[in-house]
Amino acid sequence: DAGNGAVTIDARPVKIVSVSPTATEMLFAIGAGDQVVAVDDQSSYPAEAPRTALSGFTPNIEAIAGFLAELREGGEEHAPLAASSAARAVAAVRGLHAFAAAEGMAGADVASQVRPPAPPRRLPRAIGVAEVERLIVAAGAGDEPGGPRPLRDRALLELLYGTGARISEAVGLDVDDLGIADRADGPGGSDGWPATLRLSGKGGKQRIVPVGRYAWEALDAHLVRARPALAAGSRRARPSPAVFLNARGGRLTR
Repeated sequence: DAGNGAVTIDARPVKIVSVSPTATEMLFAIGAGDQVVAVDDQSSYPAEAPRTALSGFTPNIEAIAGFLAELREGGEEHAPLAASSAARAVAAVRGLHAFAAAEGMAGADVASQVRPPAPPRRLPRAIGVAEVERLIVAAGAGDEPGGPRPLRDRALLELLYGTGARISEAVGLDVDDLGIADRADGPGGSDGWPATLRLSGKGGKQRIVPVGRYAWEALDAHLVRARPALAAGSRRARPSPAVFLNARGGRLTR
């Protein structure tokens, strides 16, 4: 029990910052020293404790910012830390200061002004052609090969792969969005498929994108053989205009 009530820790701490010599000594005594990433300037025991300029008496933003810089640059006691590791350590410091300020043990939460380093952004890994082919074949098989849902799922995947559309754009497609550039030649275009379709993206912005033959053939099979069967499951007076329908005849959602 703490002086102001019981304290319960839901999970085992991964990173610990100690701003009290007593707490530092106790942490190392109970075998938690490997979790201690920083101690205050008054903690002199044990000798291996990662002593910093942090102070439990006069916390200041300069010391905290210097601690972050030391983590990133490294020193005699440790190698430079990656941005993600340094961010976790700074989060521990920020949490400690926020708690101290909330409990009235500190006059202000100075650590709130120190932002943890942002990890570098990584591009998503694109799956290979062979993986895409297996995915499309699996979607077209389903529990009832040749049935409405496998045809719909295959058409959806072919459309996503062939046009680069977002999933929200694909499920937002209406039948009237197909073949936008080919209306003069009829719904099917001059040579059998609508070469383009209209996608509505973020912020209501629309764009016209080309549709490859594989995607259109799968889409055509869905429109002719699957969509009417799915639309028949609707109990609404007006049928949904969506290209991709769920089992109840409504628009397919994410």
